[in-house]
Amino acid sequence: MYILILIALAILFRAAFDILVSRTGGKIDDNLSNTLVNAAATVAAIIPLFYLKTIDVISIPTTPGGVALSIFAGLAVGIFTLFLIKSYQAGGLVYTTPLVYGGTIVLASIAGIVIFQESASFFQLVGIAVILAGMAIVIYAKAVGV
Repeated sequence: MYILILIALAILFRAAFDILVSRTGGKIDDNLSNTLVNAAATVAAIIPLFYLKTIDVISIPTTPGGVALSIFAGLAVGIFTLFLIKSYQAGGLVYTTPLVYGGTIVLASIAGIVIFQESASFFQLVGIAVILAGMAIVIYAKAVGV
């Protein structure tokens, strides 16, 4: 049950992110918006980390590999945010969101299966196929104007 609470909170805050970012078009330069979004995210991550460290609640284990992966993930987030802002301007929230996140789910799942040798059940694979079908429907609906 704990994992479902974490997932629900992640969904809530990702949806808030998408809704807020989608509304920035025409109100601020895309690059400046990207910078502000990621700067605010950095502040949100640093404050609790330093608070917990100052009251000696946590130690902060690190490895060179963990640091490198985190830096590359941060670069990916910055680049993603810029493309997301531009996508929302071009396609809107209703068109862009299912394609970006559906595509993310499919690609990340394929990476888990192919690169990291994670197993996927038949029903998980059906779920991925349903996501692809949903993406195709969204693209088709936009193409034919329905």
